[in-house]
Amino acid sequence: MPYHVLVVEDNDPIFELFEIVLTRAGFRLSRARTGGEAIASTEGLDPDLVLLDVGLPDMDGIDLMIRLKSDPGTSHLPFVCVSGHATAEDAARALEAGSVQYLTKPINTRTLAQELLDLLEALRRPGTLQ
Repeated sequence: MPYHVLVVEDNDPIFELFEIVLTRAGFRLSRARTGGEAIASTEGLDPDLVLLDVGLPDMDGIDLMIRLKSDPGTSHLPFVCVSGHATAEDAARALEAGSVQYLTKPINTRTLAQELLDLLEALRRPGTLQ
């Protein structure tokens, strides 16, 4: 059964890039364009991972992650934050809030799928990452 990734990304070309790279690697994707859509999506879906753009049009992605992490129904979800901001402070804020990884744009499309696969496999092993 393929891993299911919820991609929270408002930028169509970036989402399309994720879609091409990840579906070729066997991932199943769902998409939310806003924080509000992501909240609604997580109620009906149980993704294996949320790939979360930090800069959403309706709310801060890290605030969204904190909200979902505080909800018992979604607190188990692992998040990988993605941002165009490459500062150490931005990455630290995301990781402190619960992201298991912080990626900066532009994304390395040659390694992304394997990085996410390795991360998801590590999460399945007891006592790793969370």
